Amino acid sequence: FYADPLLHDKLVHPEDRLVLDQDTENTSVVEKTLLRWVRKDGSILWTEQRLSAVFDSNGKRIAVEGIVRDVSERAAAQVQSNLQIEALNASANGILISDTKGVIVWANRAMTALTGYLPEELVGQDTRILKSGKQDAGSSEDPWRTISPGEVGRGELLSRRKDGSTY
Repeated sequence: FYADPLLHDKLVHPEDRLVLDQDTENTSVVEKTLLRWVRKDGSILWTEQRLSAVFDSNGKRIAVEGIVRDVSERAAAQVQSNLQIEALNASANGILISDTKGVIVWANRAMTALTGYLPEELVGQDTRILKSGKQDAGSSEDPWRTISPGEVGRGELLSRRKDGSTY
């Protein structure tokens, strides 16, 4: 990079150059900036960088030093995860995910139409927030006994909406 001070600018994806410039002009150390690099063949390399701007005696940035790590695998996994989240959010069926203790960790937008709760109102709540208390004793086995070991649970539950009505 010292042999070609513009090399970093040449490597950084055009859409990310402004981020790089703003980060290094606003501070002397930039922690973990995520930038795309463009390889010679045109393919994208996702990088995580810790950068330090080097300034001359007049305060002008003359170089950027740093550590660069290839995080392409992690970036690809994040893209895949985002696609899955988008698909779950687009579903017409209400989908709710809870941890093993029954605390809701995620809900899609269709849960709002079903329950009256916004997803952000459900996250962090115990799933009992939806329990109607009107379930027939023999109508369905305790779903936690089925799903806790990782099995798929099937059955009918009578649940309660935010307004108190049941579904």
